[in-house]
Amino acid sequence: MLVVHVQVRVKAECVEDFRAATLENAARSLEEPGVARFDVIQQEDDPTRFVLVEVYKTA
Repeated sequence: MLVVHVQVRVKAECVEDFRAATLENAARSLEEPGVARFDVIQQEDDPTRFVLVEVYKTA
């Protein structure tokens, strides 16, 4: 198993576009073989910050 954490800071004016594109990417990634999980987490106290958690069944 391989787990990848990605921290991203987005310009305030780009937050909604980034969020929409990233959620779509996460959903499509789940259709790929070997992908167990793909979470998109937006920080509550700073909506310009995101953490992406990607979990793969094999490295």
